[in-house]
This record gives sequence, C-alpha cells and structure tokens, in this order.
Amino acid sequence: MNNARHWWWCSHGDNMNEMNQYSRLQDGEDGDNEIPLVSLTSEAFTDQPSETRNNNDADSSSIKIAGGGTRIPKEPQRRVRTCSRSSVDMRTNWDSSGMYQWKRPNWKIRLLVALCGIIIVTVVVLILHYHSPRPGIIQVGDRHITAKIYSDEMLRFTDGAGVTRLSISLGGAELNDFKFQHSQEYEVSRGKACFSWTNHNTDFCITQHMPVDSKSVGPVCFDMSWSFNSDATPEDCILFQASSENGRGQPVWYDTMGYIIWPRLQGNLCEKVCHEYTPTAVKAVDIGGSVVEPLWLSSHGVILRASLKNHVKTCMDICRDVTASKLCLKSGIDEFSNKSMLEYAVCFGSNLTELHSHVIKNIVQKEARELSDGRNSELPSHLNITKTCSDLVTKPLWNIVLNDAANKSKAMTHVDPISGIGGTVLILDLCNVYEHVGDFSLNEASQFNMKEVVSLMHESNFSVMVPVSPFLNFDSINFKDALNDRLLLSNRYEKSPVLINAEKVGCQDLLPSIIDFTHPDSGDWFVKKAKGLIDQYEIDYLQLMYGQSSWLPRLYSMAKNLTNSGLYSTLYTNTANHISSCPLTDVAYASQSVHQFVLLKPAAGLKETLPMALASGLAGYPFFIPNLPFKLAEVHAMSTANLMDGFIRWVQLVSFFPVMHVPWDYAVMRDRNFDINQLTDVIKKCLLVRNTGTVAETIKTAFARAENDRSLFMSPMWMAPCMPALSRRDYTSDKIYLIDDQFMIGSDLIFAPILEIGTTSRDVFLPPGTWERLGHAGVVSTSDGIWKTNLQVPLNDMLIFARVDTSSC
Repeated sequence: MNNARHWWWCSHGDNMNEMNQYSRLQDGEDGDNEIPLVSLTSEAFTDQPSETRNNNDADSSSIKIAGGGTRIPKEPQRRVRTCSRSSVDMRTNWDSSGMYQWKRPNWKIRLLVALCGIIIVTVVVLILHYHSPRPGIIQVGDRHITAKIYSDEMLRFTDGAGVTRLSISLGGAELNDFKFQHSQEYEVSRGKACFSWTNHNTDFCITQHMPVDSKSVGPVCFDMSWSFNSDATPEDCILFQASSENGRGQPVWYDTMGYIIWPRLQGNLCEKVCHEYTPTAVKAVDIGGSVVEPLWLSSHGVILRASLKNHVKTCMDICRDVTASKLCLKSGIDEFSNKSMLEYAVCFGSNLTELHSHVIKNIVQKEARELSDGRNSELPSHLNITKTCSDLVTKPLWNIVLNDAANKSKAMTHVDPISGIGGTVLILDLCNVYEHVGDFSLNEASQFNMKEVVSLMHESNFSVMVPVSPFLNFDSINFKDALNDRLLLSNRYEKSPVLINAEKVGCQDLLPSIIDFTHPDSGDWFVKKAKGLIDQYEIDYLQLMYGQSSWLPRLYSMAKNLTNSGLYSTLYTNTANHISSCPLTDVAYASQSVHQFVLLKPAAGLKETLPMALASGLAGYPFFIPNLPFKLAEVHAMSTANLMDGFIRWVQLVSFFPVMHVPWDYAVMRDRNFDINQLTDVIKKCLLVRNTGTVAETIKTAFARAENDRSLFMSPMWMAPCMPALSRRDYTSDKIYLIDDQFMIGSDLIFAPILEIGTTSRDVFLPPGTWERLGHAGVVSTSDGIWKTNLQVPLNDMLIFARVDTSSC
C-alpha cells in the first residue's frame, strides 16, 4: 500500500465560496486522482460512535469525521461533488488550480510564538512577585516607639513626636540584593514583622517584646534576629548620628570595653576597631582577665545589646565626624551547625539609669540564666558579701611577688612591713604554687615551699588567695583520673585528649589538657578537687584563672557542642559559686546571673583604670578587682618621687573600689629607696576613710543594693539622681556624659581622684543637691548641677563629696 499522504480539495461545481472541511486522506492502492464524495447537509446526519460501525465496509453510507465518530444520513439528498488531489505549493495558501489551501505552519514561527508566550508569562509572574501590594513602610509597634522598615533597608525608630531616635542599616553589602519587599514570604502584625528568603535560607524578624501598654512610659524594647545558612552573613550597622530634628545635639556613645567610644578622636582622622566578642587570654606578664559583654549605650536613652547565644563580631568606625561613625554587628559561624545567627535587642527609655537597670535584669541576666545550663539554680540569690567576704572588701588585697624562690624567711621580708594592716595575700604564680599544674596540692619543694608560705601568712593574720585553672598537665596526679572519666577535651577526629600550647602561662614543661566543662560530671569533679585544696591547707579564697575560651585548641570535641565557644568560659567561671561564697574569676562572660569578683585586665595607666571599672559596671558586673596600672619592676626610667606619687594616687583611687588591690613588690620598692613608712601611712589613712562614718555606711549600702537588685556599686556621674530628664538637657554643652575621671558610690558619695602623676588640682562636677567636701568646711548647693574648678588636692588628701540633704528629688 502506498503510505504517501496528500492534500485533497472538494467543490460544488463553480461555487468557490462553498468550501467543505478538508481531510488528509490516505491513498488506496489504485492511486486514482479523483473520488466521488456525497455532500450532505448537517441536518441530515445523526451522531453514532465509531465503535458501532464497520470501518472496513466500503458500501457504508456513513462518513468518518474528526473526533472519533461517524455521521449517518437520515434521508440522503445526494449531490455529487468532486474532490481532486492536486499538487499544492506548500509555500503559499493557493494551489495551482486557484483553490485556497491550508498549509503546515513553519517551525520557526511555532518556536517564536512559544518563546513569546514564555516571556509574557515570566513578566507577569515577576510583576506579581516584586510588585505585589505591600506597604512602602513596614511598621512594628505602637507604644511610644515605632520601628519602621523602609524599602532602602533602613530601620528607623521614631517616638510619638515623629523624631527618629535611632537608624540601622540592615543586611549589609553581602545581602544588598535581598530586598525586603522582595522576600518570598512576608508577615506583619501589630508587634512583629518577619521576612523569609527560602531560596537563600534567610530569615529576618523584628519583634516588640515588651507588653503593649499605652499608659506606660517605661522602657520599650525590640528584638532583631537573623538566621542565615549560606556563604553570605548578615551585617547590621547602627549609625551614631542623631536626627537633627531632636534638638539635643549628638549623643555620647559607650561600650563595655573602652567606656566612651564617641566622641573620642581629635582631628579629622577615623579609626576602625573590630572585636570578636569571645574571652581572650592575655600575656603572661600581664596576668589578668577580661569582661566581655556586647552592650552599647547612647546618652539619648538608647541601649543596644547583642545575644551571646551565638558568635558576635563587631567593627566600629570611630571618626570625629559623627556622620561617618557607626557600629556594625555581624554574626559568626557556628562551626558545628555551619549556621549563621545574629540576634540583638534595641531598647529605648526616657531615664537612662532605669533603662540600663531594665536591660540588665530582663535581657542580660535572663539570657545568662539560660546559658548557665541550669547549674546555678540552687545557688542562693544573696550572699551578704560584706560579711562572708569581710577581709576582701574591708582590707587590702596584697599582690605579693615572691620571685623564683619562696619560704618562710623570704616571705617574712614581704609581709613584715604590712603585718599591722592585714588583709589578703594574693599569690598568682600558678607555676610555683603547685609542683605540677593540676595537682590541687601545694608545692612543698625546698626551693618554693608554698605550704610554709601559707602557714606564715595565717600566723601573721593574713588571709590567703591562690590560683586554680582548668589545666591538667600531662604529669599531674589528676591527669590520668580525668582521662579515664573522659573529662578532658578530646581531638575531634581521634577522640584522644588534646594537649595545648600554654606558653603564655610562663611555666616550664607545661603541656596540659583542658577540662571539658560541658561534661555533666566535670563540674562536680572540679568543685570537689578545689574544696579539697581549701580544706587541706586552710586556703581562704581561690582565684579561678585562665578561663578564657581562647585557650581552647583549634580542633576539639566536647561532650556537648556549644553554639558559641565563649560559653566555655561561662561554664568554667560558674563553678566558682559552688566552691566558695566569695567567687573570684579572671573572666566574665554571660555570667551576670551569679555573683563574682572579676579581676580586670591590666590597664595602661591610672587614667585608663577608672573608665575600665565604669565599663565593667555597665556590663552587669558591679564587683571587680582592679588590675595593676604598671609593674613596678618595669618602671626603672621613672624617678623615685614619681613612683611614690603614682603609688599613692593608685592606693587612693582603689580605696573606693569594691576591692582595694595594692601591688606590693617589696624587693623593687626597697631597691628604689621607697619610703615604706610613708606608703603604709597612706594605706592606713585610706582604710580609715573607707571603713568609718558616712563612707563606710554608703559602701555597705552600695554592696547590698548591687547584690539585691544588680545595681551598680560604682556609677558614672550621668546616673546621679535628680538630674534633669533627657528631654531637658542640652547635649551640645552638657559635659557630664563625657566625665570618665570621677564617679559616685550609691547616690550620696562622689569621689574625684587625681589620675596624673605630679598633679595637685582638678575640676569636679556636683549633681543637683547639697554637698560637703569631707575634711573641709562649707557646703555647696545646686539645683541643676554645678562645676567646681581648680580644687586643690595635695598628695596626702582626697577629693570626696558627701550629700548633706538626702531627701528624694
């Protein structure tokens, strides 16, 4: 059979307009060019399924039609027409006989039409996706402060008067293609707005987490959270510049490291400072710790606080020009989940003191309790520090240097000049206190017999403080036991204990492993060993040293993975509260929920010591031990007179700190011809002022308040009561927010120390109230605060003001 296909046309005589449906027919074997067809009107047919007909019946009067059926004539009215097969020019619609023919469409035209359809559909989808009806400004909150997210990724917080209180640039350069109005998922409610980019595994939410109360004028807080699981990480930048419409000038900004961070620079230069907020070890020659708390304050009544549940990185551009100054927060990567997280809170208030207290109690301490893993839930909330730590808070903490050898006779030369004063002797030489680091038993070697030294200190009415650490050296008697109980950090791949390079500690042959405090048994094991040391040698205080997470090896495995490696420091320092009622540590990280005395990191000098102390209080750690401003052995270039001057001014300064930390390198002082009797007389005088009269009562009250409600023991001058409200202050000329060289204890005592060697006069600011200078006649009254200039402060005197009128404002 010939399977070739041809096109057929049919007509009724000469009527070219009467056309029938064309059919593509298959030729029979005869190859005829003409076949007769019956032309029937449509009314003459009835439909019948094709299955009931015999398609092979040549005599059938039915006609097969498209669609799978046949049409059967009722009363056929025959009219013959001719269908001829002819050659058709497929390039035109007309064949050689002049008849109009249907032609097969060109494949190029089909492709063009298909492409046009796809383009039209794509454009419509994109228009609906990117320009779906969403508000140009997304608004969250309606309680005095409103957060508004604009299409340019700017988040602005405005008050009820429409004044912008703070501006934040969201997302950062790595996310500049993720437009908020282009998020694939979008949700907004009265107190929350969320955005989601599912194809990028990105989520952002802003939530007003305080109850909405239109009558309250208390603090208002918003939570911001980013969750990101790709190569890019979110970065939000807080602009230091205030809106010109606030009428209060530019704010002063503070952090918990350097205290005042803007304005700080002189000239037109800029400075870029970046921090990773994890505890970092210091040099061995500068033994000390660090307070790490990502919290920033603005004098315009704004506090920003980043969560420590995940790594936090910051970079600050500090410039003389405030328009170029900003703080950028960037999340770190959790090495175990490879997920990037950034969470922080922004709070606003009309009273900065109340706002700070609110943030510490309701945000900082709340998170610290969550991160403590429930291990401190049974601890008492009040320790009565002035009784349980009496020697520590009423007498000096002597930092005694015993050099390379120690026994009773050598130790006696150090303590004999101060035996009439008493206090606590601090020996921080970890390498010599123990024969092997990690032994928890004192060194009794002939060259350095710590057992004899401790016995001598007790005989001379001194308390004793010695260090402990999370290190267990490979030759320690406790190393094997801890290894068998799997209490040590292990290699991530081999599951063997990791030995770290602890060269910074300064000990010979020190190659220790580190206790894994995520193990459920390690805390109890460590506490038991520490208490055994206290009981065996009658040690009064233990100083937990080397708790910085930077000691952790690069690759390690813990019993429990931490989302933030810095939380290792939290777990370690929290054990101090289970060892003693006077816990002392050298690091503070997410541990504001418990009481601890923190040894601050070394200061660069007298002037840097006070701002560091004020920053510690802002971080939520009111009890701290100031570190030494310099090592006496390293100041040979200074004259003896200047050394004496610096030593006396240091003693005067720390006399009003929670702990009076006094360096006592007797060998150096003797070699430099110090007048030891003059030094001891100054110390006795400072102790007399501290522990008697108004000052003693104020200090005792400040300890109790800081312990009960976590208020500051030492507070900056801008926290003074009775100060005008923020809205009434002139921030352009008001210098109280720039004061970093005087402070208050409680609300009734002001201390303005001399912080420059050779200086004997200074200015002081007195807040509203009536004040008298202790040891001097006369009072000063002021209703809005007053500056007293060029007050004389000789070397044997101190500048202390006490409030006379203690009535409320």
